[in-house]
Amino acid sequence: MPSWGFDEKKEIVTAAMELPKWNPGLSERDFTHHGDLEEDLTSFSSIYMSKVTPQMVKVSIGLRSAELQGAALPGIMKVPMVFKEVLVNYFTQMITEGKIRDCNVESISLQFIAMNFGFVFLDASFGDQLVGVSREEYIRNSIRVFVSGICVS
Repeated sequence: MPSWGFDEKKEIVTAAMELPKWNPGLSERDFTHHGDLEEDLTSFSSIYMSKVTPQMVKVSIGLRSAELQGAALPGIMKVPMVFKEVLVNYFTQMITEGKIRDCNVESISLQFIAMNFGFVFLDASFGDQLVGVSREEYIRNSIRVFVSGICVS
């Protein structure tokens, strides 16, 4: 049986992260919007959760080991960075249009990412043992609450 050195493991991991099975290929083009907060954010969550699968979450958690973190980090960061950029731009536009309160777009973007990643992470980690709602129900309820918190009264 061959002995794998760190460099070989790193190369295998970084190459695998480019495969569609492990890389959701999330891009800004995936997120279209029409100016209706609830509809747009529901679409954003649905797209994120359809592309970021429980399998990908489990793998990304495993890739954060001390020996692989440096090699894996750029690949792992692609998805949240794209999602964050889309959200920051979207929330900035919604503030400009007077549809949401003037707030820190960085903070609400991170809140939105955490809300979505949290569900995918918990579902991947514990499934029905912890998550007692469907993905669709979670999206519908969490978006309604989120939007009520940022909308202009």
